[in-house]
Amino acid sequence: IFFRPFQRMDALLADLKVDDGMGSHLTLLRHQKLEGERLKIYTTAFPELSSGDVMACTYANDAGERLEHTVHVVGGSANVITRECAITLDDLAPSQLVEYRFDETGPWMLGNVSFLALEEYRKVKFDYWKNLMLNPTCEAAFKRMLKVGLINKLYDELAFPESPEDKANWEVIDEKTGNPVRLPHPVHSLRLWDADSNDYKAIQAQLEGAPCDADKDKYWSDFLAKLEEAHGKEYLDSLRV
Repeated sequence: IFFRPFQRMDALLADLKVDDGMGSHLTLLRHQKLEGERLKIYTTAFPELSSGDVMACTYANDAGERLEHTVHVVGGSANVITRECAITLDDLAPSQLVEYRFDETGPWMLGNVSFLALEEYRKVKFDYWKNLMLNPTCEAAFKRMLKVGLINKLYDELAFPESPEDKANWEVIDEKTGNPVRLPHPVHSLRLWDADSNDYKAIQAQLEGAPCDADKDKYWSDFLAKLEEAHGKEYLDSLRV
């Protein structure tokens, strides 16, 4: 949609047609320029946002449910920014995607997963990790995972990718095939933007069935005993040197 230069931003955004993804019209409630930390996070995820104006626009559906869309305005043209959920493949607003960081002081990054899809992953990822440890197919990966220790928080290379400079630190080469193997990289923290409060809400990062941080050491000690029974103590000791 193209607009003459003299039109004001509020008129441009009011004329922008936005729906809920299922054909139902959304009503614009408010808009403000995206700034600070959120702008930095979104610009890292969408480099095209480095030019023009980036607007945080809050909409409501017929039921009164609120959703914030990110609208990119350049040269009188307004475009709604979306990203595909890596799990459901739905096109979502950035505010619908979970943000993550890998350590307490690390930068927040925009994930590729919605909250609902994340909740489904939460149910299965701990069992998947245990299976990787009990039935390893790559010795190099198994050795690194032993060094990392117990994983009790969400991880997924598609939903929560590393930064380009950190990616190689979570990859090994399968000695049998010569192919790269990705290692589970657990997040430290998760959060999601809440359009009602106009602020972030923390999201539980712990995997279903996994011990809490206070119980990790005891669980890991018991699990190592199972690994020694499954693979042999001598073999595990050889990998832990």
